[in-house]
Amino acid sequence: MIQRDLGHASPVTNAETYIYVFRKMDKEAVRASAALLLSHAKTHMSLEGASQA
Repeated sequence: MIQRDLGHASPVTNAETYIYVFRKMDKEAVRASAALLLSHAKTHMSLEGASQA
């Protein structure tokens, strides 16, 4: 059904398209998670430094 609805010539085209999209989503999720963890670590370190001063 997906192949027909999207007008792809074969199921392989569908698979290749979704593999590309899912890999891109995975990379974006990893980047966002890393940025969040880094931000949290910086905030935590900043608060620790302020409490020791």
